[in-house]
Amino acid sequence: MKVLITGIAILILLLQFNLFQLDFDRYLRAIDDLKFQAEDCAVAGTLCIVDDEFAVGNIVYDISQSEVIIYNLLMENMNLSTAMHANGDSYWLGTLDYTIWYYDDSGLCTKTHNGAVVSKQMFDYGNIFYDEISGYQYLISSPMVIVRLDIAGIKHRTNWITWHNIRRMASYEYGS
Repeated sequence: MKVLITGIAILILLLQFNLFQLDFDRYLRAIDDLKFQAEDCAVAGTLCIVDDEFAVGNIVYDISQSEVIIYNLLMENMNLSTAMHANGDSYWLGTLDYTIWYYDDSGLCTKTHNGAVVSKQMFDYGNIFYDEISGYQYLISSPMVIVRLDIAGIKHRTNWITWHNIRRMASYEYGS
């Protein structure tokens, strides 16, 4: 009887360990996936340029058009509802928050959060971008878009482990 109880205990421990490994691997894949989504959004944000400014040699982003493209990209690739909340068949949990900084030749840094303009401030090339929440730093040397994606996490089976929010940042410089 002692061998049976010990065997069952080892089996339960092994199952819990395997579930943890599966959930952790899924968590790491979700981190990578969110990083790829942030990179795609940063690239998509740099594609929308005001034609009149581009004609005279300036790179000025069309923020309203960029926001629409980024919103649609996130909705399609991450399987989110219109409220940026994870659908039932998605492996994401909670609501996605996204913040975007647009640095361009107009000399203005435009910050948006979930599609709405939050602030505009003057900047000079050579300044260092610093995000207080993530600690992300980057030298602003040319027109660029910086994206931060925050989501509550992923669905997992091991309820005794608390997974933290997933936050990923990416930037893309416009290359001429």
